Amino acid sequence: PNDPTLICIYKGNNYENMAEGYGIYIQQNKETKSISYSYHGQFVKNHAYGFGIYKSDGTYIGEWIKNVPSGIGIEEWVNGSQYKGEFKEGAKKGIGTYIWNDGCIYQGEWKNNYMDGYGIYTFKD
Repeated sequence: PNDPTLICIYKGNNYENMAEGYGIYIQQNKETKSISYSYHGQFVKNHAYGFGIYKSDGTYIGEWIKNVPSGIGIEEWVNGSQYKGEFKEGAKKGIGTYIWNDGCIYQGEWKNNYMDGYGIYTFKD
């Protein structure tokens, strides 16, 4: 990174000086050693590609294409909310289920991170 307060650590397979195959990438603060984010999974030519787990303020477990969630995945936030479903180019798109931390649930169609199309919203009560 260009930020001198951060260090990046990569452990894993390399091919032609690029991350390739399974690896672990961690970005952390130099002084506090606190982790900004981590990615454990498949790489192709230095990009997250295939199945991987990304952890930061929340967690994404699923498929990746060129460093963005694309395919089937699960996104969980620290407040307990969760989305399970389809992603395209980093956005919720297709069919998915969102469970809010208060117990409400939406199951249905998504487009660009918004509920869009047919779906069922279930209130907690």
